[in-house]
Amino acid sequence: MTKTLIKTALALVSGLAICSTTQAEIKKIPADYLEDDQAETAKIFYTAAVEPHLISELVYALDDLNINYPRLKKIYLYLNSDGGDMDSGQIAYWAVKSSKIPVTTVNLSMVGSSATLIFCAAKERLSLPGGKFLLHASSLTGSEGLLRPDDIDNLKKESVMYNQVFADAYQQCSDYSEAEISKFLHSEGNRLLIDSREASSKKLVSGLADGIVQAPIVYHIVENSDAQNP
Repeated sequence: MTKTLIKTALALVSGLAICSTTQAEIKKIPADYLEDDQAETAKIFYTAAVEPHLISELVYALDDLNINYPRLKKIYLYLNSDGGDMDSGQIAYWAVKSSKIPVTTVNLSMVGSSATLIFCAAKERLSLPGGKFLLHASSLTGSEGLLRPDDIDNLKKESVMYNQVFADAYQQCSDYSEAEISKFLHSEGNRLLIDSREASSKKLVSGLADGIVQAPIVYHIVENSDAQNP
C-alpha cells in the first residue's frame, strides 16, 4: 500500500511594501521507513523556484535519505527550476555535493540561473531530451531608494561575488573556458540559453537520460499555490 507523508514549512517573503506568506510542500512516498529500508535507489523531484523555504525541504530530503536508508546506492535529483535566490542555490550546491550517497542530477525541462548551481554539484549530470539550461549573470533586487556612492560600490561588490560563485561552479562542471564564462556572466545580453546537446558538448551534461528511473522512495518538492495568507 502506498502512503503519502506531507510536510509543510512556512516562510515569509517580502518585497518592497508587500508582505505575503508562501508555503513549501514536500510529499514523500512511502512514509514508513520500515517498508523500504532495503531500498537501493531513491529519487527527488524539485519543481519549484530556488528559495530558502523550498531549499530547506531539499536539504531535509537529502538528510533523511542519508540518515535513514543505509543501503541506498544512488539518489536521483530531478530538477525543473528557473532559479531564484543565489544564497539558497549555494546551500543546495553544498548539500548535494556533501551527500554521502551519490547524487545524480537530471534536467527534467529547464535548469536556469541559480538552479544550475544545484545541477553542477553532482558528478553525474544528466538531461532528458529537450532539456534547456540558462547561464547568465547574477542580478540584485532591492527596495533601496536613493543610492549613495558607497551603496553603489557595495552592490557592485555583491554582484561580483555572486558571479564568482557561478564561475567557480561552471569551471569545475563544464568545459567552458574562463573567457567564455566571463563573457556570459558579464551582461544579460551575453546570456546563454542552450539545449541538452550543446550542454553535453561542453560537458555540463555528462549523459542523456531516456526516461525517469523507477524507485521505491520518492520525494516531491513543490511550491504550494493553495497557501493562504493568515
